[in-house]
Amino acid sequence: MSENGSPPAGSGVAQVTLKGVTLATKGRRRGGEVFTVVLASSGVEIRRLGEPVRTMPWERITEWEIERRRGGVRLFLRGGGSVTRIVIPGWNAEDLQAALLAATSSPGPAPE
Repeated sequence: MSENGSPPAGSGVAQVTLKGVTLATKGRRRGGEVFTVVLASSGVEIRRLGEPVRTMPWERITEWEIERRRGGVRLFLRGGGSVTRIVIPGWNAEDLQAALLAATSSPGPAPE
């Protein structure tokens, strides 16, 4: 796995960890809280230091859009009347699209 969390090519891994993620802000301000996002079969997990994991299930996400940026991508997650915008450094649009498709097409956790 690379430094930014991308899986090795051809690994077949459906869960992907995106490190160094920040919320996209209007304007050119840099900084803000850095956190980790995990694309899992259950949904998008948001992991902040010292806080419980929050999961946005795939069923709540009606659409995503990926925008290329210098040094990474911006991901827009839409659903339920809201939009979540995050910046993911070190990724390109094609690899992120493939990771999103892999996570949404993999089976969810087995029922207990």
